[in-house]
Amino acid sequence: MNLESTIINLIKSNKEGVYYDFKRQWLKNIDLLKSIVSLANCKHDGDRYLIIGIDESNDNFKVNGLENSKRKTQVQLQDLLDNYPFAGDNIPEIQLETLNLKDSNGVLKEIDVIIIKNTNNKPYYLEKCKGFTDYAIWTRHNDKNSIATYYEVEEMWKERLGLNNNEKENFKRNLKDCEHWEYNKEDNVIYYVPNSDYKICLGEIDYTRDMKEPFSKFYLDDTFNICKASFKVRDTTIFSCEYIFCDGFRTEFPVPSLKTINHEPPLNGFYYYLLDDFIGLFANMIFEMFNGAECRFYEFPYLFFNDTEDLNKFTTFLENFDEKIDIPKRYYPIGAHKDTKCFRNIDLYSLRKNKYIYDFIYDNEINLSQNNF
Repeated sequence: MNLESTIINLIKSNKEGVYYDFKRQWLKNIDLLKSIVSLANCKHDGDRYLIIGIDESNDNFKVNGLENSKRKTQVQLQDLLDNYPFAGDNIPEIQLETLNLKDSNGVLKEIDVIIIKNTNNKPYYLEKCKGFTDYAIWTRHNDKNSIATYYEVEEMWKERLGLNNNEKENFKRNLKDCEHWEYNKEDNVIYYVPNSDYKICLGEIDYTRDMKEPFSKFYLDDTFNICKASFKVRDTTIFSCEYIFCDGFRTEFPVPSLKTINHEPPLNGFYYYLLDDFIGLFANMIFEMFNGAECRFYEFPYLFFNDTEDLNKFTTFLENFDEKIDIPKRYYPIGAHKDTKCFRNIDLYSLRKNKYIYDFIYDNEINLSQNNF
């Protein structure tokens, strides 16, 4: 469900809830801050919403619209949060969106929606601030902003410290902390510096596998070697995947997944990672560590998606709108002239073409759900 549909459904509920709140106009700074902090700390698995421009004076909530002079921009809102004394500089992650919704007379009116992201960084609280009780932790109780109970505060700290998670969830969380992983090439171990119990062990290379994936053709040296990467907590393996070395061991990354658009060779498709699973998080960390899957000519055109829903939207877009895309000649793959002799028969041009389309869509913030390309 897209943001507009979500907000419309919340308005139609004619009530406020634990993870969403309505306001007729933008609040004074201290009251706005209290609402954002309370929503950020509430118990809810998902985004939270402060919806501004809604008449909530009776049991029939309706779109009221906003006066431009009283509104804030994303930059102003972020500056507001940055200038308050949050403990440990731990500030809620927010995003400001504007929607055009019809009022009761069918006239389009602008409303603002502050989206507060759900993170594991709770509790958010201020040290000393006029208008706040010092070090008090605010949250939501049903539809009210309230000071959290002892139990609620305890649960927030458990979430931040990973005490409620199983080892797989903790490992995924650590993989997101890209800058704190180190690669010991002598031991073939990538370990998490804050807690070396979490490590990724690279096994011996299997030189008996005589195969190539099409992406090896994007490197000047198309040799292709593979090993097993084992994700371990102490001595227990909780996940494993295939790990590859390309361009004569000049670049390395976990094996991506392949999505195809057609079913007859040569296939039109793309390689991708999902950022909500082990392989995608691992790939993102490796590419941060090694500055992408760079080579001496073209970069292997891998794509990242937040989840399966994003992947499916992009795939549907390619199936329906591909004929509208004109790809510059400079995006032709350098390896297209080579005899592939690969494990899969894929049109190498399609890999770069789909990468170009992907970059164009996300660089221009095109909403695939609204088909507004």
